[in-house]
Formats: sequence, structure tokens, C-alpha cells
Amino acid sequence: MVFLTAPLVGEVLRIFNPDSRTTPGEERIIYQLRVGQTVADAAREDSVGIETKRSQLKSAMQKLSVGRQSELTRVVTTQLLQLLYACDSFESSTEITESFVSKYLDPGVSLSV
Repeated sequence: MVFLTAPLVGEVLRIFNPDSRTTPGEERIIYQLRVGQTVADAAREDSVGIETKRSQLKSAMQKLSVGRQSELTRVVTTQLLQLLYACDSFESSTEITESFVSKYLDPGVSLSV
């Protein structure tokens, strides 16, 4: 089982979209939407205005060349699954996989698809 976290979303974005240069705030709103929060929920949770979250969302969508929130979450989910598949598929990537797991997953969590 893999637990989705904001840092994990950020790392996935950096791996698959290195030129996008998303900010931590943009990565956080993407994570929050991916786990089912609304923009208003995310603003309340982070104690910021809803316009701040909307601005972060709009900027992230532009950087990732998507036009809809649903497309944004689909892109991130697809990229996460691709990473998990790559980590699970290539025995030669053991060092990369172990580093990724130790950095982003809770101890004892296995990485599998």
C-alpha cells in the first residue's frame, strides 16, 4: 500500500515535469485535490484565502498544460502509477527504488502495483 503525501506528489511532478517548476503551494493544492478536497476545503485547512488556492491551482494547471481540474488529477495519478510500475518492474533500479521508498513512504510500506 502506498500513502499519497504532498511531498510525494511534488517529487512525481519534478520527475515527470522537470521544466514545470511547480512551487510547494502548487504541489500542495494538486495533492489536496487528488485526495478529494475542494479548493475551499484546501484554503480552510491551510488557513489561507480561497483566492490564494485558486491562484495556485490556476498557475499549476498552466505549468502542466492542462485545462481542467479533473485532467490535472488524472495526469498526476497517471504519473504516480508510471513511477510505481517502473520501480516495481526494473530489478536494476533497486537503489533508486530503495531511495524513493525511504524518502517518501512510511517505514514498513511495500511498493507494489
